[in-house]
Amino acid sequence: MTDFLMGKRYTDLGKMKSVLSHTSEGKYTDIPVGEDKYSLDHVPNKTPLVYSLLAEMEANPFSWQYPLKSQVKKMCESSLSEKSMDSVDFKEIAIGRTSGDQVHEFHDWVWGHINNDCKDFPVGFLPVTVQYIQVQEASIQKVAERILVGNPAPVKVKSRKVKSDNQVNFPARITFGGTDWLGSIRFNCTRVESTESHCYLLHTSAIQQEVLDLLFSLPIMVGIGIVSTKEYLLNFFKEVYNVQLRLPSVVDIRALAIAAGWQLKNTEFFTLSLITTGDTLPTNQLSADGKWPIVWQFLNEEFQLYLLGCVRAMSQMFVVLTALLVRNLFPDPDIWCSILEMNQEDTLRYL
Repeated sequence: MTDFLMGKRYTDLGKMKSVLSHTSEGKYTDIPVGEDKYSLDHVPNKTPLVYSLLAEMEANPFSWQYPLKSQVKKMCESSLSEKSMDSVDFKEIAIGRTSGDQVHEFHDWVWGHINNDCKDFPVGFLPVTVQYIQVQEASIQKVAERILVGNPAPVKVKSRKVKSDNQVNFPARITFGGTDWLGSIRFNCTRVESTESHCYLLHTSAIQQEVLDLLFSLPIMVGIGIVSTKEYLLNFFKEVYNVQLRLPSVVDIRALAIAAGWQLKNTEFFTLSLITTGDTLPTNQLSADGKWPIVWQFLNEEFQLYLLGCVRAMSQMFVVLTALLVRNLFPDPDIWCSILEMNQEDTLRYL
């Protein structure tokens, strides 16, 4: 894992195999310390913040009751392993393919999980990450033109396995969820096997109105670099589908960390996750060796676990950092509950 984090070249599949071999036994297994930004010395008392939060909750039972202590204990005990997906509820829909009724069912399923998560931490939020493939910019323009005139012929593109200057991002899927559930909206793109390059068919079906309604209905989206992700999606949907996409507000976890007292200059995914929860997923920007458009059941298990790890890490980071921020700003919940004439659950949601 040290070689991987120091930058030696591996396939993304090889990288995830290496990660899983080090995390399957639990957190803090063989964490590399060769560079300062990966050192445990940057973790206060060499203890992730989630453990400090749990200690505060146990020492002060009259403080904030959220997140629930059971949820915080679960964060302390959880780690990414080859069996993690066994207990995860997963569903996927596809733009231009899934029927309107199935999208409605997906919508209800998503909100069922969001509402259930609010029982543990009554702040409606959704960790979101977008996976991309690399295509030439002219290919995106061709897709947009064919969608506009109703031409059903897909656009065939070849993508170099090493990113080049004339290639741009094309979204393959939007992934979101919580600690024990995962949802995916897959774009209408098919991967074609090729030995020389990544080949894809970019299909030209119009986007379903039900998908647009689903995206607009989501709660606050959180993530690393989520502001630029939202801007990219707004521009992409306008350029390709000629629709004015409406998305909810966003919160960047890096900004939340700074507000909660983060002092390090390094706010990379790995460092934030390590210091906040003790998880050691190295990055949230793997290309999956060009396989992100593949239907979920045929996607390598390592990449499924990678997406679960990203979403789970962002979910836990948001909960821990928000809880610490609230405790720093409002150390006595009774005062604020009295002023607002609300219970803790409603007060936390209001704040």
